[in-house]
Amino acid sequence: MAAFEKTVHLSTCPACRYPGVTIEESEQRIAAAENEKERKRVVFRDLCNELGYVPEGNGVAVPSLRCPLIDRSG
Repeated sequence: MAAFEKTVHLSTCPACRYPGVTIEESEQRIAAAENEKERKRVVFRDLCNELGYVPEGNGVAVPSLRCPLIDRSG
């Protein structure tokens, strides 16, 4: 999920956008990231079904989605 969010951010944020990347390329990156997120979700679901429980994510956190470049300018 974090990788997907980062890809979306880097494809859409005016301050962080990849230089020289077209809108179509950005949309392709987002679609590829979304497909990978879904693939990993299915693998995780299957693993949970095999284990018989959902593991706790103690000490695991999703990174902040705030833009570091915009936060510095404000």
